[in-house]
Amino acid sequence: MSTPSANRGRAEPDALVALVPVAWQRDQVDILSDVHPDIWGEPLRRIDAPAAQARFRIGDCDEPVALYVDEALPELTEMVATAKQPFHSSEIIQLENHGAIWRLVLPGVSTDPIVRSTA
Repeated sequence: MSTPSANRGRAEPDALVALVPVAWQRDQVDILSDVHPDIWGEPLRRIDAPAAQARFRIGDCDEPVALYVDEALPELTEMVATAKQPFHSSEIIQLENHGAIWRLVLPGVSTDPIVRSTA
């Protein structure tokens, strides 16, 4: 039986989960709210959440997107050779130097997560 702390950030089966290696650290998550509108042209509003998790509401989306900041995964560079498409050398350098993994969880994607993620 797992403990509540072991279940922190566990996604439901109908959620879409994206893992994003980033150079930013945990204390820089709020910068995302500042740069998101400039890059994607829609508001990103932070919702109060526990320190290990940041929840954001993107644009006019009804469901908040949970953002968990996890420790870096040094073994990511070992998985480069298994990628379907080859990585560019600059992408490999970014993977080698990432400081954290952002785990984005979009709940309630019950029909077709691939179609929903591109909508």
